[in-house]
Amino acid sequence: LVPMGHNLFNPVDAKGWEGDLDWINTGTVFARASFTNSLATNRGTTGTRLDVAALVAGKSLTTPRDVVNALADRLGVADAPPETLAVWEKYVDSRPDGSRGYWTNTAAQVDQKVRGLAHLMLTSAEYHLC
Repeated sequence: LVPMGHNLFNPVDAKGWEGDLDWINTGTVFARASFTNSLATNRGTTGTRLDVAALVAGKSLTTPRDVVNALADRLGVADAPPETLAVWEKYVDSRPDGSRGYWTNTAAQVDQKVRGLAHLMLTSAEYHLC
């Protein structure tokens, strides 16, 4: 975790780590994005990975907005600006060719889109500056 900007269980002083822009630079952001990519793409049974079913358990996933709201709530970015939330909704509802109207709440789509959305959220400025 040191490359990501924090020495786990060893804050700089008793008040903890500094927040906001104090822990963001090109190296730490890249390290966090690489870690997030590993989380989002690991579908194996070993290593650190996302359990997408657990992330959205008990949440309605009828619409792209539902998916965004469910995951934003779980990941602590529910207060992201409306413009950012709208971009995330477009991602959920987009086919690989960019056309819209894709979301149908199948197991395959939950796996694909929730993983991708988690990656987008965890690498967003809203997440890093929360």
